[in-house]
Amino acid sequence: MPDTYPEWNINQALTLFRPGKRITTGWLYYLLCKGDNLEAIMHQTRGSAGQLNISLSQCRNFLFPVPPIAEQREIIRRVDALFAYVDAIETRCLTARVQIDRLPAATLDRAFRGELVPQCPDDEPALLLLKRLQAAQSEPAVKPKSPKPNKKTNMTELSTETVLESIRLLPDDQFTFDELRSQVATDYDALKDIVFKLLLDKQPALKQVFDPERQAMKFIRVKP
Repeated sequence: MPDTYPEWNINQALTLFRPGKRITTGWLYYLLCKGDNLEAIMHQTRGSAGQLNISLSQCRNFLFPVPPIAEQREIIRRVDALFAYVDAIETRCLTARVQIDRLPAATLDRAFRGELVPQCPDDEPALLLLKRLQAAQSEPAVKPKSPKPNKKTNMTELSTETVLESIRLLPDDQFTFDELRSQVATDYDALKDIVFKLLLDKQPALKQVFDPERQAMKFIRVKP
């Protein structure tokens, strides 16, 4: 018990160890935490309802090593420093664990934006593409040709079930996001949100892998 308060109260089920002039409170505390004396008498303990009891006579027979006070204080200082170091490592591990849990979603989002691999410098800038699209919209409308049949799935409303059905219709178990998008008649963000959900489910229907040959992220269909 530290000297934080002038008085402390304990009940009859506790044993109070009073350090003398040759032993410090911190040294006694760490010796009791180590538990060597308790391990030596565990086979002699009695109790009921799962609660073990140690008698006062057993506590009085505890033996403690008593080095010089200066040595006790140095050992306590080093032990306190090691515990502080352990706490710092535990905090860093918890932070790293949170970052690891967020990594799949962040990596997939970067893959959707094309940030995982270098982009082709010959691609048309987005500004020029936008201007070209605006110019095309301002031109007189041309009567559209009769659409050719394709393999896209006709969907009235996008949902997890419709995306799963489209994945089942793909010819290969491995496919890219663009290949899935060509199969599903929907916008980019809506499809991306559902793919995220499928990847993060407790029993995911998809797995995410990196294709080193194509330098792109791919998905693998998980068979139920």
